Amino acid sequence: MDGCELSVIIEAVGLRDLKKFYDLAPKEATQSARIAINTAAERKGLVLAKNAMAMQVNFPRGYFNEVGRGGKPNFGIGHRATDKNLEATIAGRQEPTSLARFATERASFIKGRHARGTPVTVSVHPGRAQTFKRNAFFLRLKNNNIGLGIRLKDGESLTNTVGAKIITDGPLKGVALLYGPSVDQIFRTVAVDISPEVLDALTVEFLRQFELRTRDL
Repeated sequence: MDGCELSVIIEAVGLRDLKKFYDLAPKEATQSARIAINTAAERKGLVLAKNAMAMQVNFPRGYFNEVGRGGKPNFGIGHRATDKNLEATIAGRQEPTSLARFATERASFIKGRHARGTPVTVSVHPGRAQTFKRNAFFLRLKNNNIGLGIRLKDGESLTNTVGAKIITDGPLKGVALLYGPSVDQIFRTVAVDISPEVLDALTVEFLRQFELRTRDL
C-alpha cells in the first residue's frame, strides 16, 4: 500500500531463553519461531489492534480490509516471517482518511439522495459529532472516491483542521478537501498497549510448535 514503509515489528528476539532452544535443535527452533511470529501477528496482533483502534476512531466497517492503490489492505500484515528473516510486520495506511468516510450522509450521497447545501454530520471519534449546516458538500474525486469539501472565500483559511488539501485549479479551485486521521496514525497510539499480549501469544505458540517438532528427537 502507498506509504506503509513504517510498521510495527514482531520478531523472535522477544522470546525468552531463545538461545537455549537453538542450542537444543536449531532447525526446529527456527521453524517454530517463524510459525509463532506469523500466528501471533495475524491472530493476536491484528485482532487486538483493530479492536483498540475502533474504540478511538469510527473507521467505517470493512475499511481496514479495503485494498489501496498499492494492492494491499489499509491495515494488515506488511510482510511475514521466513526462516531467514524471523520478523513480521503489521502496517497501516499512512494516507489520511477522507472525512467523507465518517459522514452519516455518505450513503445517501452515493444513492443520489443527499441534496447539496443540506447539513453534513461527521463523527470521527465515538460519541462525538460535528455538523456542517451549509458550507460542506460531497464530491466525486478523480480516483472515483468520495471527498468532503468546503469552498473557501478569497483570503479565507481553515482553522483547527489538520491535513486539509486545497484544490488550486479547475472548477473546484478554492475548495478544501477535509481529512481525518490515518490508520497508521491511530495504530501507533495502541501498538505499545497491545504488545505484551502479542508477546505472550508469541511465546505460547513458539513453545507449542517447538514441542511438536522435537517430540521424537
